[in-house]
Amino acid sequence: VIGILRSISSALSGYAITVFNLITPKVVTMLTMLESHPNTSSFSASQYLKVTAFRWTNTVLINNVIIPFTDTLADDGLIKSIMVLFILELSLTPVLQYLDIWGALQRHFFAPRATHQRKMNLCFQSSAYDIGERSTNVTTILFFTLYYAAIFPCGFIFAFVIFSQMYWSDKYSILRQWRQGPKIGTSIAKMTNIFFLITIAVYAILTFNFYAMFPFDNVCEDGSVDNEYLGTWILNITSDANPKKFDLESIEITQNRSYTFCNQNILRKFTFPPTPANLLRTSDDSLGWLSDNRKTMATALGWIMILTVAIIISTIALKTIVQFIKYLFFADYKIQEMTEEKRSELKKLRFCDIEEIKAYVPQITIDGYTFPFLLCDVDEIDKEMIGWSNPEDPEGNYDAHNIIFDIPKVADTKNAMREDPKIAALTNPADENSNAPLFSIVKSWKAVEKVEALTLCIPTMDSDEQSTELFDNLTFEKTRENIEAGSRA
Repeated sequence: VIGILRSISSALSGYAITVFNLITPKVVTMLTMLESHPNTSSFSASQYLKVTAFRWTNTVLINNVIIPFTDTLADDGLIKSIMVLFILELSLTPVLQYLDIWGALQRHFFAPRATHQRKMNLCFQSSAYDIGERSTNVTTILFFTLYYAAIFPCGFIFAFVIFSQMYWSDKYSILRQWRQGPKIGTSIAKMTNIFFLITIAVYAILTFNFYAMFPFDNVCEDGSVDNEYLGTWILNITSDANPKKFDLESIEITQNRSYTFCNQNILRKFTFPPTPANLLRTSDDSLGWLSDNRKTMATALGWIMILTVAIIISTIALKTIVQFIKYLFFADYKIQEMTEEKRSELKKLRFCDIEEIKAYVPQITIDGYTFPFLLCDVDEIDKEMIGWSNPEDPEGNYDAHNIIFDIPKVADTKNAMREDPKIAALTNPADENSNAPLFSIVKSWKAVEKVEALTLCIPTMDSDEQSTELFDNLTFEKTRENIEAGSRA
């Protein structure tokens, strides 16, 4: 499709590439849902890898394949296609993100025509923030800029403006449009570091190749011609539309140099070892399109390319081997690497003192519902740990979003326990007929301030036995009260 549109206009192919980049995450998400992943982090990493591979191919590589090598510097060649893609990425992409056309249709067209309240509420649900897709946008622009930096150096200016615009548009969308995305681990960040290294390696390779392939015309000087060819010549040129029509064109030849075909596209040459001398060598040693000064510079860039690629490959390989060995033979306990001072500071830091983090509360997201469904009893935890709340729930007990109340036996027991807490102490988990837990058990305890000293005033007794008995009773009662309050005595 892009090739057909490219034959018509480079602008049309640029629009097609931009549209494909916009719809790729939706298609990849549907494909990734067919796979089996243990957690959301693995799902996001797989989706991130697929979207990045497609966008890199669609944005960067496909133009380099469908555009002829000799049209690299032509008026409607590769340079113009690069310019069109940069302009579209700078203008069209943020405008579409700001307008949120699908969201506007959901709110203003589909919502008033919804058949029930829950379906209408879903129409007002915004898109989730996807860190993988945002990282893909960054790596794609960076890869696109560095890939063609040698022949389009003003791409660095475009990249700077695009990254600045991307920061402000994403900030607006996070604060005004998108909802919070799923909690994931560090897999996407680690993959992004690998992509950055690959981008630097490609930059080194393409800088050498584009410099060496200039002027992209596959023409080499092979000697001179006789002087009889010099002068002014009249050529009869026919057109394909009307072969019988001749157009006269005057050509003046003032130089007696002779040229022949030579393949300058060293990207499609397979030579081993890939040294600059082998890459710049032609089929005939007498032919060459590089001057002596350019050949010296190209050779230096070639060795820099080899050194850069070798360092990056060694870095990735060494890091992979070290991680594999540590995984097999060493325990990864970060606290063992801390100093004694940092350990003492870590011990003073309590979970309840950090307001930004939430506890893991088992819950599941089901399509068609605005809020997730809880898979556990949340009566004995701080509701702030759940991480979300329904503003339409006046009591704030999350019963309407808790699956445990879908089982009548569990629901009846839970309601009875709320009316009389002593029922919980009468249940025997070892009994087959008891209300043994069917769902996850989640509890939280409020932090208790440290007590430096505790003084008990014991009245004077007639004997040591009475005094000891009273002390034991006081200790037991205090311990039982603390346990019931959820604290350690």
